[in-house]
Amino acid sequence: MLVAIAFPEAFAGGVPQARGGGAERAGVPAMSGDGATATLAVWPNPSAGAVSVRLGSASGTATVAVFDALGRRVAVLHDGAVPDGGLSLTLDGAQLPAGVYVVYARVSGASAQTLVQRVTITR
Repeated sequence: MLVAIAFPEAFAGGVPQARGGGAERAGVPAMSGDGATATLAVWPNPSAGAVSVRLGSASGTATVAVFDALGRRVAVLHDGAVPDGGLSLTLDGAQLPAGVYVVYARVSGASAQTLVQRVTITR
């Protein structure tokens, strides 16, 4: 439950709004009260090189950051406005040591949503 400790705001009432593990290719929705959803997809996973990160969302603002297994932020992929249709971002996995990382997206707009995906960097 390292993610819950490192990212307590990602868990509303102790229940994760979105989960990683197995759904990386399809994207994992974060549900909000007004029916709007955002998706976060990370692929390929695992990867030894570039990792594509796709944030599908209604317009608003978002912060997309990458954290290592110890909860240290190692990269900020985006911090600002999200155009209609979402964002396509790239994480340069070749610049990171092998290990497990967490891609964390906080989307603000009509409703706040948090998405979390795991990615493994190999050599």
